[in-house]
Amino acid sequence: GVALDSSGNLYVADYYNSRVLFYPSGSTTATRVYGQGGSFTTNTQNNGGVSANSLYYPSGVALDSSGNLYVADLANNRVLFYLAGSTTATRVYGQLGSFTTNIYNNGGISANSLFDPFGVALDSSGNLYVGDYGNNRVLMYPPPTPGIYSPVNQSTLAGNSVPFWWAGYPGATAYWLDVGNAPGGNNYYQSGSLSASTFSQTVNSLPSDGSTVYATWYYL
Repeated sequence: GVALDSSGNLYVADYYNSRVLFYPSGSTTATRVYGQGGSFTTNTQNNGGVSANSLYYPSGVALDSSGNLYVADLANNRVLFYLAGSTTATRVYGQLGSFTTNIYNNGGISANSLFDPFGVALDSSGNLYVGDYGNNRVLMYPPPTPGIYSPVNQSTLAGNSVPFWWAGYPGATAYWLDVGNAPGGNNYYQSGSLSASTFSQTVNSLPSDGSTVYATWYYL
């Protein structure tokens, strides 16, 4: 699979090399590689082990309006989400929130499982469509839903462990937490994908100037 971003940059799912390559607009030389630990000269399946940085026969790619990347990681039975410009995934579909498993139909065939996902696409509303090849179906995932953010006057505790808690949402399959200097911001902290049984996260990177920070939790 191939995809273009709004600037004309090209993303290629290099299936047999277990990587995705990024080519700047107009160039035929890749300048970024996903799935091989930054190396352009390796093609190891799950290089370094199954993780947020590994790939195994990626077959499809898609980009949202913000330039974030979705990859159908076929042989790992998952879809990975990468923030624009990053080669480390921060969200995983099909593995119950875990970046270190690659079980087909993990937990049984359900709305949360995948088996050889082959293609991915996004509509104008940010809904994700996955061709779940091995399960003979197409799944639609709505965009992540933000929870209620709240200002937290804890920034003077920088250097200490500051915990954030959230209430579980019925039916959620994963959570993640952003902390920033504005509602919905994430310039201080991004948790990445957390399991559906995780309801707190500790942050150690808050500023020490007494400013208010905002925590936003998301569920999928």
